Amino acid sequence: MQTITTNHLQLTAVVWLVALLCLINMGLILAFIPFVVFKISATFLAVGVTELAMVMTRRSIKSKRLAAYFSV
Repeated sequence: MQTITTNHLQLTAVVWLVALLCLINMGLILAFIPFVVFKISATFLAVGVTELAMVMTRRSIKSKRLAAYFSV
C-alpha cells in the first residue's frame, strides 16, 4: 500500500491554493466583467480545479484511514 508522502501533501496544498485563487478570480470576473464568455470559462476553471483538489484530498484521507487501519 502506498503511504502519503510529504510531496503529495505539498502538491495537495498547492492545488488547494490554486483552487482558492481560481474561486476568487471567478468571483471578480462574475462581478465586474460583462462578457459572458469570460464568465463561463472562469466558472469552468474554478469548478474543475476545486473538483481536482477535492478528489486529491479525498484520496489522501482515504489512504490515511487505510494506513491507520492496517497499522493496528
